[in-house]
Amino acid sequence: MKMTRLAQIFFVVSTSLVALSATAQTTESAKVSAHINAQMDRWESFYRKKDAKGIEAIIRGNFAKSFVDTAKDGTKMNLEQFVASQKMHLAGTKSVSKLNVKMSNVKVQGSNGTGKGSLHLEGVIFDQNDPKKTHTLKVEAKWNSTLKKVNGKWWIVADTTTHEKQWIDGKPTG
Repeated sequence: MKMTRLAQIFFVVSTSLVALSATAQTTESAKVSAHINAQMDRWESFYRKKDAKGIEAIIRGNFAKSFVDTAKDGTKMNLEQFVASQKMHLAGTKSVSKLNVKMSNVKVQGSNGTGKGSLHLEGVIFDQNDPKKTHTLKVEAKWNSTLKKVNGKWWIVADTTTHEKQWIDGKPTG
């Protein structure tokens, strides 16, 4: 079967546009990933310093007002509840020896995107019943994030926890 010259030109142009579109999406994905991970690095720094205001600023500057966090058991938190939970965790932390928070596999298409987050934290927490006592804490968590571009800015609109393990004094909890 012979292609007409017009069909050949259309094929070449179409293929080139698809390749350019894929390259643009890959470039945008890389930019979004770099931005999110830079913000996560800032969050780590604020957490180590026990800077609740800094953590709240990071959250409010990157999470949509309509943000919903879904725990592994299906429990949901809105943005205000999420901010409050972060402050509560921070207040209960005495020190942090290891902390790593990252976003990987960021993929965007148009104004929608996804990513996979992970957290590894080791440190010392205060006893809930006796603040003079402390316990070692280790947390490993993974989640899927949903992203949305609004007015040129990417926002995290939802997180859904897919894996969470916690150890206190070396013993698994819940």
